[in-house]
Amino acid sequence: MKVKVSLLGGLRHYYNGEETVELEVDPTSKVEELTGRLGIPKSEIMQVMIHGLRRELFETIGDAETIEIIPTLVGG
Repeated sequence: MKVKVSLLGGLRHYYNGEETVELEVDPTSKVEELTGRLGIPKSEIMQVMIHGLRRELFETIGDAETIEIIPTLVGG
């Protein structure tokens, strides 16, 4: 199935500066597998949202249409 993945903030550089990426995924895949495919290290992910709800990296993607990946905040 296809999902739209929104890469927020500084995570865009992991996919050629694109804000939204469409990927073919297996619904039984874990979020962690998806972020691994994109080359995003766990240390740079603050939160993942599926259907507007917070999800953990070990959870399955399920029937997601859109997945938002929110980066860890840095600054000073």
